[in-house]
Amino acid sequence: MSTVNIHEAKTHLSRLVEDAAAGEEVVIAKAGRPVARLVALAAPSRRAVACAQGWRAQGQAGVARGFRCAAIGGGTARVRHRGMRILLDTHVLLWALMGDARLGRAKPLILDRANEIAVSTASYLELAIKASQGKIDIDLSQIRASVAASGYDELPVTGTHAEALAGLPWHHKDPFDRILVAQALAEPMRLLTTDAAVARYSDTVMLV
Repeated sequence: MSTVNIHEAKTHLSRLVEDAAAGEEVVIAKAGRPVARLVALAAPSRRAVACAQGWRAQGQAGVARGFRCAAIGGGTARVRHRGMRILLDTHVLLWALMGDARLGRAKPLILDRANEIAVSTASYLELAIKASQGKIDIDLSQIRASVAASGYDELPVTGTHAEALAGLPWHHKDPFDRILVAQALAEPMRLLTTDAAVARYSDTVMLV
């Protein structure tokens, strides 16, 4: 906990808000007496339960309940449109939610508050289908709640994305990965992926 006087609070409000968002409690004092407190807003109580160990590109997965989601970058405000626009593929999304070390060079990009991080509704559809088939064991509502708490945007699939998909070469046959590539090219955004075949589409796709 830190204490600042009201003049310092006015002068350095942006920094103090960032400190509060990062988890530090900031007390504002007037004439030496505490009068206000800056604290981070509480995140939703239900968090994503996802463990990406054993996940394969073909859709066979070992995503299990019971893992406490770490949510990389969770609960912090982001400054929009000053950095990169980044789209997470489904693997990278699950790793980000659990704080997996396999994120590698993607981790600082996701943590950078200047970057805009997005999750496609196509990833939610992929997870929902695999869950209904019994290939993975997840609670999609909890994953969506954790994505929102982490400050990530939800990117819907639009007609413009469909037009980009129609002209996409067949480097990859998985329909959900193809949708993600089409979205990344149409927006445009940097797509973070674990799939080398997906990375063949464009230099805007970054292999993690």
